[in-house]
Amino acid sequence: MLHKIAKQTFDDTRVATSFRRGLDSYEKNAVVQRQIAQHLANELMSVRQANQFDRALEFGCGTGYLTKQLTDQFEINDLIINDLVAECETKVGSIAPHSRFVAGPIQEIELPEQLDLVASSSAIQWIPDLSSLVEKTANKLKPGGWMALSGFGSDHFHELQALGSRAAAPSYTDCAELEVMLPDFMDVKHLKMDQIQLEFDGLAPLLRHLRNTGVNGNADGILTKANFKSFEERYANQFGHGGKLPLTYQPVWLIAQRQQ
Repeated sequence: MLHKIAKQTFDDTRVATSFRRGLDSYEKNAVVQRQIAQHLANELMSVRQANQFDRALEFGCGTGYLTKQLTDQFEINDLIINDLVAECETKVGSIAPHSRFVAGPIQEIELPEQLDLVASSSAIQWIPDLSSLVEKTANKLKPGGWMALSGFGSDHFHELQALGSRAAAPSYTDCAELEVMLPDFMDVKHLKMDQIQLEFDGLAPLLRHLRNTGVNGNADGILTKANFKSFEERYANQFGHGGKLPLTYQPVWLIAQRQQ
């Protein structure tokens, strides 16, 4: 049985609050995250070429985009699901009713042994010490077990970064950096970074999108009413085209297998 370790290593209150607030609006707005989860599951099926796992752990499940892909494409005898936000249990419970759910930061969870799969989509960027978590979860895999992760690269939301936003997650990680985190006994089967750009009619709908998906959980007041207009003008002058403001996602996917 899973339980939380007493020591807390990351102050995640603000991030949890942001995602909790965005739970009801996430499904409608997180179109990119849905694509990312689908690609991760599709590639896992492609490289593994088998559709059954005995025991699997998914962390950072959110509203269940990856959960649905995994349960649709694979037979999983024992599925353990985790998220920072306890309310996600209701969301994923309807997708995977026979799964076990544990709430809390994944870095504080006592992980199950003998896993055939560790998976996470659009969540690893929130782990402050990602390298330690990758090593820790890899060590819980059986020989031949699989790791399937997606996060975001260093140029994720590059428009906001260029304009001085402090809303970045702690672990934006490019392909090479993510690969280096793997223990020597893991073999990379799929590694890819891409860009997906959304366009908005102005700064207000762009910020609403961030709020509705919860991804501004680490923001520290980048805008006030007084500087909203000037920020929008700077954004439009530097990045706008055709009357639209772009926002660029930079997803990174990694699938690796533990050596037999």
